[in-house]
Amino acid sequence: SIKTDNIGFNTSRLIKKSKIFKKIFIKKVSNAFNLEYKLHL
Repeated sequence: SIKTDNIGFNTSRLIKKSKIFKKIFIKKVSNAFNLEYKLHL
């Protein structure tokens, strides 16, 4: 049915978005961590 297809589509979109968000978040965190590390050397 169209309704379940829509739910599946939206879910996969959310999963993709959260994966991208996680990558960006990890990148930002590691960048901040690297800056802290360099400042303390």
